[in-house]
Amino acid sequence: EGNSELRLVSAQALSAMSSKGDEERLHKALLAERKSDLVREALLEGVGNIGTSDTLKTIKYWLINRNPRLRKAALLALNKVNVGRAELERLLNSKLRNDPDKEIRLKVWEMLFKAKSDALTRQYASAHTWLDPEQFKALSEAVSLPDELLLSVAVKGDASLGALVLNILKGRGVKASDTLEKLVREAFDAKLQAQAAE
Repeated sequence: EGNSELRLVSAQALSAMSSKGDEERLHKALLAERKSDLVREALLEGVGNIGTSDTLKTIKYWLINRNPRLRKAALLALNKVNVGRAELERLLNSKLRNDPDKEIRLKVWEMLFKAKSDALTRQYASAHTWLDPEQFKALSEAVSLPDELLLSVAVKGDASLGALVLNILKGRGVKASDTLEKLVREAFDAKLQAQAAE
């Protein structure tokens, strides 16, 4: 027990003092740590603090880890590295965009929206199935959500999600009820036309 506490304190110190050139040392320390997730999380924080493209090898390795705590720590480290949109989309692949851990999935979506990525477009239709009102509100406060996502959530989600969409539109200075009503009516008409065509 004392040994793991000592390793944690050492990892925290190493992370705090890490700088460009320490990427490989942190990578090896992470691979050598076999017992404590807390130690690995502290080391991954150090990787993020370095924030160079040389840390991507380490981040990629931990983004696919089975442990959600370590995936999240790698994601937070990645968030500190300046990567282009295409590279970010590649790293935050469909598996992470649909991560079973909702906190991770929410952070992935936030990062992609901030990067002005359209990689999530196909997933808008299912957003209402996993985003609860609190998460949706947090996401809308962190980034400007695309109209297509707002429409999907308003049409398919429950009343509380619909009310949030109205508030988001109001905050944008849009005449929310008119705009949303038009969008919802168009979506509803499209559903009726699709049913008639069957």
